[in-house]
Amino acid sequence: MNLQCPHCQHTTELHFPLSWKHFGCPKCYTLFSKKEDGTIQQTKIQSANRILLHLHIGQFGIIDGIRWEVSNACIKFPVSEPFGWQEYTLRNKDGEECFLSEYNGHWTLAKEVTDPSLQHDIRSQYELQHGDDTYRLFHDSQFKTEFLSGFFEETLPTTGHAKDFVSPPKAVLLERAEGDPVTYTFEARYVSGKEMQEAFPTYTPPRQEGVGMLQPFPTNLVHFGLIVGAFGFFLTLYQLFFTFTYPSRQVLKDLVMLPDSVAEVSHVSPSFKVTGTTGPLQIKLSAPVQNSWVAADFTLVNEDTREERYGSVDIAYYFGVDGGESWAEGSNNPSIKICGVAPGNYHLDLQVAKNSGDSAITSLRYTVIAQASTFWNLLTCLIILIVAFIILLIYRSHYEQQRWMLSDFPPETE
Repeated sequence: MNLQCPHCQHTTELHFPLSWKHFGCPKCYTLFSKKEDGTIQQTKIQSANRILLHLHIGQFGIIDGIRWEVSNACIKFPVSEPFGWQEYTLRNKDGEECFLSEYNGHWTLAKEVTDPSLQHDIRSQYELQHGDDTYRLFHDSQFKTEFLSGFFEETLPTTGHAKDFVSPPKAVLLERAEGDPVTYTFEARYVSGKEMQEAFPTYTPPRQEGVGMLQPFPTNLVHFGLIVGAFGFFLTLYQLFFTFTYPSRQVLKDLVMLPDSVAEVSHVSPSFKVTGTTGPLQIKLSAPVQNSWVAADFTLVNEDTREERYGSVDIAYYFGVDGGESWAEGSNNPSIKICGVAPGNYHLDLQVAKNSGDSAITSLRYTVIAQASTFWNLLTCLIILIVAFIILLIYRSHYEQQRWMLSDFPPETE
């Protein structure tokens, strides 16, 4: 079906025919009406100011696996507001219709509800129960239609009343024309920019502003929470498995004598054997330091591969009274862990020095524990997961605040 504009001679074509009553030329913006005898009468020349349609009449797109054709477009403005939304009617080969609306670069797809049990009255208040879901009132406005383009089967109302109830990414839209007692109910959902680009490959997307009325949060919090919980659960199982399968065991206990006559003592430990799997090795040291110190540098030597691992530990403990308050710092029995120690035969080379003025320190005791289990890594991972989830919750709250800033009914006004 095609129609040549009587005013500018531009031809507008539709592949899916319809019986139209009104026509708006997409080139010269002239409006026409078709009389009962089939003659076409010019009714109005519309202003072309601020008109930039994103889809053109006759354009095809595939949404939800169905091929649709754009049969008309209109621009509606809330009364006393300078910015409106574009609304496109799409038809398929079976004559079914759906409606695409664009506002601030965000798209909504709506279909009229024909089931009487799911229809609503526009006098509904702040909440609306539709099916199993509860929807909150987002917009309540009187609107006016200021621009028409394409083919219209019925006379489009110039003014009306619209209410939008949302439960992102879904909505229930109510609309009633002025003077019409019937409220039309539409079920709507958000259409992403990616889906629009796939549906209409030649369309140029408008710039998005803010958070759309139905724009979903980028991350599904329920799914993310389940992933965090499952990951934490398996991490815990993994930790418990290795803790009980390869329990910690003492492989060496010895001491180093620290005579006052020597400033630094060299010590080579007896050999010890690490069995099982690769894991952390813990070295515990102890010395009777009281307001004093002992420093130990060590080398862990793998006798099979000659690989060497180095480390140092300071044993220092100080205490006193300052301003009537007791204080203490340090420890006389610190420890150090060496990660990733493979099974094999080992010994320690130690270089030990002490406070030369402290004759009470006569020895340094040390203990070596293989497969020294620790829950710190597990705890760190769990804390990171929990913090990430909390950050996501905070971002979700901010995201919703940005959405409801555009509403006529932000939560604090209800």
